[in-house]
Amino acid sequence: MLDLHSFLSTSPSAGLRPEYPRPLMVREQWLNLNGLWEFAFDDANVGLQGQWQNNPEFDRQIHVPFAYQTELSGIHDKGIHEVVWYGRNFEVPPEWRDQDLLLHFGAVDYRTTIWINGEEAGHNQGGHVPFSLDVAPYLREGINRLVLRVEDRQDTHQPRGKQASSGVARGCDYFCTTGIWQTVWLEPVSAIRISELRVTPLLQESAFEMRVFLHAPSTGWRLEVEAWEDGKVVSHAVEETASASARLHLDIPDAKAWSPQSPHLYDLRVRLYQGAELLDEVWSYAGLRSVQVREGKIWLNGQPLYLAMVLDQGYWPDGGMTAPCDKALRADVEWTKRFGFNGARKHRSWRIRAGSTGATVSACSCGAKWPTPAPGLPKPKSGSRRNGSVPCGAITTIPASSPGCRSTKAGACPQSARDTPANMLIWSASWR
Repeated sequence: MLDLHSFLSTSPSAGLRPEYPRPLMVREQWLNLNGLWEFAFDDANVGLQGQWQNNPEFDRQIHVPFAYQTELSGIHDKGIHEVVWYGRNFEVPPEWRDQDLLLHFGAVDYRTTIWINGEEAGHNQGGHVPFSLDVAPYLREGINRLVLRVEDRQDTHQPRGKQASSGVARGCDYFCTTGIWQTVWLEPVSAIRISELRVTPLLQESAFEMRVFLHAPSTGWRLEVEAWEDGKVVSHAVEETASASARLHLDIPDAKAWSPQSPHLYDLRVRLYQGAELLDEVWSYAGLRSVQVREGKIWLNGQPLYLAMVLDQGYWPDGGMTAPCDKALRADVEWTKRFGFNGARKHRSWRIRAGSTGATVSACSCGAKWPTPAPGLPKPKSGSRRNGSVPCGAITTIPASSPGCRSTKAGACPQSARDTPANMLIWSASWR
């Protein structure tokens, strides 16, 4: 068994923000690329013409994953620089060869182009959306070169969240966040693999319904799912499928419900087989709960829940939109509870690791004020699909206070929850 409690707080390499970055779908092998990178401003926008993607090095250094505007980046420049470049070298462990190698970016604001060894490997548009690409075809033996160009225009038609379009903090708007602001990491994966998990808690049935999506052709696959509690398997389900997805029903004996007072979680292991061959294995977790909105109240597990909440803008004095560490995020939750509150209304997109502290979190901005595109401009889009999974202590809806906002996680919630007019994301706000 993989010990998620310790694994999610450690990194196989030294660096800033060493925690495992995707706790809802864990694979044991990964490489953290956070740390000291090369960096350059391109205020004259001459980098493409000068083929900076082939530069052996850039003239500055920056601490990734902190934006250059922040103190923790090591640059701490509040000025407007609409085009920036990043570079670093890396080596791939020999045992990862002959596999796909996914390069993950937790978030890069706003338009990103990626080169590996001078070859363009991909691009993305969207400042708050994780994206990844397979870089295996571009790798060579020994040292490899990774270069990014990021464009972040002071354009009022670009989704900005609470970033001031003037670049100057004023009122409820903050300084801008340009470039990488979430963890960058590598992950070796099989060509045939699990690509996404969606877990729906069914409290009245003492069960989880699981949707498993595959990066695979439609042919014969076998999926096995286990629920673990206190280091032991408590439930098991198997599904044969001839398509690239499957639905499994996982009954939980003597089920324990999740609540802020008792935030009980089950570890989940999902395995993909072709015949007797194990192709992929991932770990996740979930909590059993039910959420309803009726009579003007929030009902959790069939009981009314009074929400005594604080407003937290989600910006850090030294890190901007990037928390300095997971301990800092946990401390926010713990101080909220010490003051007698049971939740926080988060203005920013806030990724936390659900676990045993127990709190309610209202994530109400979804990271952007979604504007109408200017004539001739494309609708904002991302280079990859946002993972629809959320911890199963969770419900999220389009916030009434931001009618133009698109909920990035609504697809993981029951329809009855998504249709409620509540600014609510309820989950276990702590860390494994």
